[in-house]
Amino acid sequence: MPACRRPASPPGLRPSRLLPQSHTLCRRCGKRSFHIQKHVCASCAYGATSKMRRFAQHYKAMRRRTQGTGRMSFMKSMPRRAKNGFREGTMAPKKSSA
Repeated sequence: MPACRRPASPPGLRPSRLLPQSHTLCRRCGKRSFHIQKHVCASCAYGATSKMRRFAQHYKAMRRRTQGTGRMSFMKSMPRRAKNGFREGTMAPKKSSA
């Protein structure tokens, strides 16, 4: 007598043993948009191009990731440096006490 086997579950309900999810975290933008099989991020296009993915009609998405939303470690000192004419390597002239 053959052994009793369970009936096969339909493909839509079958747990995928190899790839349980299609997207994982992107190392450039940090979103869960990096497609594992394609090796391309759906949000920032990491893996496809070196430029960030952005479109003018998506103005809210541009607002979230544009300049001024991060640390701005270089740009935050620009107004002060521009005021002094971008001088480097010199001492500021002493102010004489009158």
